Amino acid sequence: KDFPLKTNREIIQYIRGFKGKNVTPGVLPPPHIIRRTRFMHLEQKYQLFSFMLWTWIRKMSPLHNLIVYFGSTYVALTREFANFVLQDQRAIDLLGWSKDTYSPDEHFWVTLNRIPGMRNLIS
Repeated sequence: KDFPLKTNREIIQYIRGFKGKNVTPGVLPPPHIIRRTRFMHLEQKYQLFSFMLWTWIRKMSPLHNLIVYFGSTYVALTREFANFVLQDQRAIDLLGWSKDTYSPDEHFWVTLNRIPGMRNLIS
């Protein structure tokens, strides 16, 4: 049913072109997106559907003075960055902070990759 648009070889060549850098495109949040991380969201589960309920409960800022960026939920990461995400306290704390945001995958990867000095450390 699904046909690949690129061969495995083409994908590997494309990724190698990034020369060991993460692919996490993102920007500072536009005004209409800010509430996704500024207010708590609660998951509402029902038998036939589920959704995230926006509350008026304001969230604290993320720990470690992290600036939240938004971007694609589809990323390509280096092994070093994956290890960083699993072991660094900033990454662990951001994951915990993100649990009641609207869509953590929209900001988690790109925010971590934008930590000052991270691009030099990982790339």
